Amino acid sequence: MLVISTQAKNQRGAALIVSLLILTVMTLIGVTAMSQSGLEALMAGNLQLQTSSMSEAENELAKAELALENIQNTAVAYVTYNKDITPEISPIKELMKKAESVSEFQDSYIEYLEPQAVPGESIIIGRGTPLDGSEFYLFRTTALHANSDSGSRRIVQSIFVTDEEPPPSLETN
Repeated sequence: MLVISTQAKNQRGAALIVSLLILTVMTLIGVTAMSQSGLEALMAGNLQLQTSSMSEAENELAKAELALENIQNTAVAYVTYNKDITPEISPIKELMKKAESVSEFQDSYIEYLEPQAVPGESIIIGRGTPLDGSEFYLFRTTALHANSDSGSRRIVQSIFVTDEEPPPSLETN
């Protein structure tokens, strides 16, 4: 005859309950890990689009700067900077307005700033350094790359300085 102790009778369903609790905790951990990895994948894709937009904007800016380097030999379209410009019609807002109508957009905008006088002489004399009172010419280039599908937009600007007076612009002011 088989004798079952009273202690074994009291513990009959405990293993089932403990194993169900462990299984539930492991399921929650798995679901959380899956949703976290999905979120990380979205974040990585977004970072890739932003990096691509920045690269495209910098490429567009480099094209504008290259055109300015050869401004005496090539025709470059630029606008003369207007101090009275209102914020509603700034070059950046103009580029953004153009970018809203298409799915992918990149463009650059070149502004000719006023000629500036050299404030003093350089200590390096005789190496083609500008003398006191001579002029240099400033251009501000703005480039934009926008991808409306992802909402990724990057705007970059640079200041370009030359000692050669620029020819008249192709655009009207």
